[in-house]
Amino acid sequence: MRRCRGRDLRAFVFLLVAGLMVVGLAGCARRGTASAPATAGPSPIAAPSPTVPPSPVGPSVPVPASPVPRSTPVASATPTSRPAGTPISPPTAQTADAVNLFAHSVQRLKDARSFRFAVEALHRFGSGASSGEWRFVGEGAVGAPNRYRSVLNGQADVTFITVFDGKRLYCADTRGQSADCSLSWGGPGPGTSPYAALAYLRSAEISRAHDLAPASAAPFRFEFTSPVATVAAREADLAPALARVQDVAGEVTVDRATLRPIEEKVTVRFASRRGGVETVELRLRFHDYDQPVDIALPPGAR
Repeated sequence: MRRCRGRDLRAFVFLLVAGLMVVGLAGCARRGTASAPATAGPSPIAAPSPTVPPSPVGPSVPVPASPVPRSTPVASATPTSRPAGTPISPPTAQTADAVNLFAHSVQRLKDARSFRFAVEALHRFGSGASSGEWRFVGEGAVGAPNRYRSVLNGQADVTFITVFDGKRLYCADTRGQSADCSLSWGGPGPGTSPYAALAYLRSAEISRAHDLAPASAAPFRFEFTSPVATVAAREADLAPALARVQDVAGEVTVDRATLRPIEEKVTVRFASRRGGVETVELRLRFHDYDQPVDIALPPGAR
């Protein structure tokens, strides 16, 4: 009887422990089902959105475009117009307008104490089968006050010589001294002497400018016309010869550093005595500004 009771107690304890274990496993299963969502497979990984670095000055806001892009060059100011007769200071390539720059370069030629020049001339005449041309080369000099000399040599031993020492005027050609003497003497046609070419430049009116950009290394170039009536009024000695001149146009090249002319090219068209029009192209190259020059009448000049 006592043995049966012991077995029954052990069986009861065993059943009690087994029941507790079953209850515990059931609770664990219920907790796991509630915490883990049911999935049909691994979740897809969303593509990362682009990362925008934070602005150092806070949230970014749209910035309106500047009305003037930074790369747009700013035009230089237009030179202030001045009343007629007001002195204009020596201009620079960056600030001066072409008219004032041209006027200043011509004034530099007028104000020079002296200079020398080499000269070339091309005389074209006739038309068709009777047309022809003559070439001349020479040199000259100008010295203050009012001294001038030029020599022009051409084909067939043609020579024109003009000298003015400030008091007396001397003219000569291949045959010797000429009585028909004026400052218009010295070229192959009326109004074509080197002296006339200088007078045209002194009274020139600019018509076009070239190479004025500050970045350019080339000399300035100015095209000009020279009103014949104006030259005749200013140069009385040239007036009779200029009566046959129809028009004058040229070009002057100016040194950037000194603003002095270094070359003048001029074309003179005049009425031919044979009918029609003849032209003379003159080219003067200036050098030796403000250097001593010797201008004197030749020995035996009358």
